[in-house]
Amino acid sequence: MFLAGMGASELSALLANYKFEQCTEFTITNADLLSAEIGKVLKLGFAGSAREEFRQTSGLAAPIRDANSKTIAALSIWNVGGSDLVDTLSLHLEAVRGAAASIQTSFGQID
Repeated sequence: MFLAGMGASELSALLANYKFEQCTEFTITNADLLSAEIGKVLKLGFAGSAREEFRQTSGLAAPIRDANSKTIAALSIWNVGGSDLVDTLSLHLEAVRGAAASIQTSFGQID
């Protein structure tokens, strides 16, 4: 969520010097793949992690933005288990988005 909230030049500079570490066979391991994933996050409005750090965990996150639309926080949920992790989490996406919007509003930010 935070990478998707960065400006293009800031993100480009960060990725140019980033050392990727592969944790599982699902881990994103280069800047091109990560940039493509960030594009999906921007389009969909939420981020997901599908067994990228640990094979048995997946998560999704919704942004919390300030008045300038900069991501200042994210609300996420995680699941531990089998191959249905992402599907199970997806059932709760709208609740996470709603909760993130409520938090954003409580900070005085407009959705």
